[in-house]
Amino acid sequence: MNESQNTLSEAAWLKRIRQHIPGFDGYADPEKRTEEDERFRRFLDRAVARSVVRVEDLEHSVAEEKRLDLLSDFDHILSGLKHLREVLALPPDAEEDAADINSETISEWHREDCEYLEGLAAFIERIEQLPASCPERNDVLLLKDTLDRLLQRIHERSRRDVPVTDAPEREDG
Repeated sequence: MNESQNTLSEAAWLKRIRQHIPGFDGYADPEKRTEEDERFRRFLDRAVARSVVRVEDLEHSVAEEKRLDLLSDFDHILSGLKHLREVLALPPDAEEDAADINSETISEWHREDCEYLEGLAAFIERIEQLPASCPERNDVLLLKDTLDRLLQRIHERSRRDVPVTDAPEREDG
């Protein structure tokens, strides 16, 4: 990908993220990188927190209906959402120390974050659309599977490698 395509791509990903998180500046500025990552993770955390409340309501509803098959599924989803909030509370491993990250890597981060954000938004929307009474088991199983994939992806994000642009080598003397 040439540099002009990369810049256009980066702008498109940032625009899509900003549709959800107004004022998000992205990761290009090394001095703001940690702050922007925190803003991104806090946004996700608030969205997940709202979903926890909805899943607790659904779990209560299926418990009253004595739908034990769904009760264990919702328990799994609730546990996964709480784990997701724990992961979001942790800062990423390596981003802060790397000031010279190349624009291709930053664009890739924006793409990954945008896809994650949109995937989480679709997951949350599906939770909101579940009927409180007698949701279909297949719908709930799909939610479990989607959540497991979202958890895997957020773990991968927290461990992303930070390639840096070629920096001049220091001579030890």
